[in-house]
Amino acid sequence: MSDAVIPQGAHGFVLNNPVFNDVHNTIPYRKGSGLKILLEASMPDAFHDSSARDPPPSCHPGTRHNLIDTIISWGLSTSQNTEPMLWMYGPAGVGKSAVAQTCSERLAKRNKLGAALFFSRSVGPNKRDDPHRLFPSLAYQVATKSKQFGDILDNRIQDDPTLVTKSMREQFQELLVKPLSQLEPGAAGVVEGLIVIIDGLDECGKGPEMH
Repeated sequence: MSDAVIPQGAHGFVLNNPVFNDVHNTIPYRKGSGLKILLEASMPDAFHDSSARDPPPSCHPGTRHNLIDTIISWGLSTSQNTEPMLWMYGPAGVGKSAVAQTCSERLAKRNKLGAALFFSRSVGPNKRDDPHRLFPSLAYQVATKSKQFGDILDNRIQDDPTLVTKSMREQFQELLVKPLSQLEPGAAGVVEGLIVIIDGLDECGKGPEMH
């Protein structure tokens, strides 16, 4: 059946078996538009391979072997440490960011890096300290590693673009927990093997949710 348009102000005609469709509230889905919104809410300058951090801090060749090997073994599930989280701590300036960067690069080469984010409160264009961009940043990076996760997230954000502006608690649920729970077993297995590295949490801006 062909579409018909009724001109404004028209009168004096008869419609046989008409079917009316309200097109004013129809929002067409455009593949990728949800992920674009997510990217705009994230902090790409803080990713491990961002040009804004080039050259990034890195360990000198031949140094920190034991520490790096411990982290990589944990990330690859080849160590006896089966804890889901590994915390590296130490005084400022001892090279934690360099170790995190080196581990990010090595895990990325093995396709085991799900996401990496490096906070910094440096003054100027390289300032990367917005805690509300944490979960959008992690979700976006994981979406680039798993097509199914990316598609799920894309649709969810198109349905409700305000997901990226919600509280951090809600962002965690809506951008990570719920989409991950929708993955089919095969895709879930791939994502479960990915490692997330977050560096410089002490350099986050102190929003009300960070106290």
